Amino acid sequence: MDARHRSGEIHVILGPMFAGKTTTLLRRIQSESSNGRRVAMVKSNKDTRYAVDSIVTHDGAKMRCWAVPELSMFQPKLGVEAYDKLDVIGIDEAQFFEDLYDFCCHAADRDGKIVVVAGLDGDYLRRGFGSVLDIIPLADSVTRLTARCELCGQRAFFTLRKTEEKQTELIGGADVYMPVCREHYVHGQTNWSCNNCLVLSEDLIQKLNSRGKQLDSVKFVYAFNLEEQCPPVPLLKAYVMESKKAAKEVRKKGNNSSQSQNEAISKELGALKSVLRAVEEYKLEAAYPRENLEKQIARLEKLKADRKRTAAAASNSKTQQQPNKRPWQSSSSKPAVAVHTVLPVIQNQPQLGLADRAPYVGLGGSYSLAATGSLYNHAGQNVSGTPIGLGGLRSPPRSYLYPSNSLVGTGGLYDRPVNHAGYPASGMPPSYGSSLYPP
Repeated sequence: MDARHRSGEIHVILGPMFAGKTTTLLRRIQSESSNGRRVAMVKSNKDTRYAVDSIVTHDGAKMRCWAVPELSMFQPKLGVEAYDKLDVIGIDEAQFFEDLYDFCCHAADRDGKIVVVAGLDGDYLRRGFGSVLDIIPLADSVTRLTARCELCGQRAFFTLRKTEEKQTELIGGADVYMPVCREHYVHGQTNWSCNNCLVLSEDLIQKLNSRGKQLDSVKFVYAFNLEEQCPPVPLLKAYVMESKKAAKEVRKKGNNSSQSQNEAISKELGALKSVLRAVEEYKLEAAYPRENLEKQIARLEKLKADRKRTAAAASNSKTQQQPNKRPWQSSSSKPAVAVHTVLPVIQNQPQLGLADRAPYVGLGGSYSLAATGSLYNHAGQNVSGTPIGLGGLRSPPRSYLYPSNSLVGTGGLYDRPVNHAGYPASGMPPSYGSSLYPP
C-alpha cells in the first residue's frame, strides 16, 4: 500500500533527566529496523554534548542521526524520495523543536509514518517544556518513565538544576541536573541561594537527622558540593550511632528473644555496610578509616553465623529425640486388639446349640412345659446325653427339630379346627366370619 494512503502512528516517551528516554527510543527504533522497516533518527542541532551527528545515551550507546534546527528541514535535507521510503522516524530531545506538533500531524496523518518521540515532560521548574505536552492528544501511546532519586534512591519524577542559571534551555548533564523525588525537589527549591549554589540549611540537616536519614544528608551534600559547610563524616558516624540505638530498641521490645536479637544484628549490620559503601564512594578513608568498620562488620557476621549454627543444631537434636517420645493418644485412638488374643471360655455353662431347642418342640397344651427332661441341663450334657466340650457342638438329629408325628390333633399349640373357628385354649370367638372363609 502507498505510504501516503496508509495510517501512521505517534508514540510519545516522557520523563525527567536520566530516566532512560533515549535508551528506550533507540531500542524501539532498532527493533523496527530488525523487523525490516526503514528508519531514520532526528535530533536538535543544539544538543552537542556527546556527538554532533549521533544520538548518544548517558550510558554511551549511540546511533547515527540527522541533526536539524527545525523538523521542517528534515525532509528537504534527507531528500523527498528517501523520505517517502521511510517507515519509522525517531525524534530525540523533542522539547527543543518548536514545530513538533505540526511535523507529527503531517508525518503520521498524511504521510503514514510511525513517529516515536522522546523528550522531557517538564523543565527544572516543573513547567511544560517546548511542545512535548501538546502532542499527547495526538499520540497512540504515551510512556512516562521515572529515574531514581540521586539523594534517597526513591522514584524520581522531577529534574533539579544544581546551578544558578535561570534560562529554560540549558543543555547539560550530571554536572547541571539531577533527578529527584518530590521531597528532595521541594527541599532543593526552598533552599535556593543567590550565592551561586544551593545551601543545605541547618534546619534541613536536623530534620533529616531526626528521621534517621543521615545518608540522605550526605548524598545531598555531595550533590551540591557542600562538603565544607556540612562535613559528611560526622553525619556518617551519627548514622552508625542511630543504628545501634535502633538495634538496642529492637532487643528491648522483643524481650531479648532469639528473633529480636537476629533482627537487631541484621539492622546494625546493614547500617555499617551502607556507611562503608559511602566511605568508599566519596573517598573518606582518611577521615573515617574503613578498618574499624570492617572489624565491626566481621564481628556481627560471625555472631550471626554462630547463632544460625546454634539454632540448626538445636533443631537437629530435637528431631533426633522425637522418635524416643511416647506418642500421645487421644481417647478415641485406642490400641488395636491383637488378632491372637484368646477369649475366655465359660466351662460351667452349657453350650446352647440347636440340640438345646428340642424341649420346645411338641410341648403339651398351648404353653405347657410338661415335657420330659430339663430345659437347661446344668450337668453339662446335651439332650442325647453326650458331654459338651469346647468342640462338642454338633448338628442335632433331624427328629428333634421336626417330630415325625403330625402337629394337628396332638393337643399342642397348633391343635385347632382347620376352619379357623377360634382359639380352643383361650375361648375367644372366631376372628373371621364364615362368609369370607367358607368351611
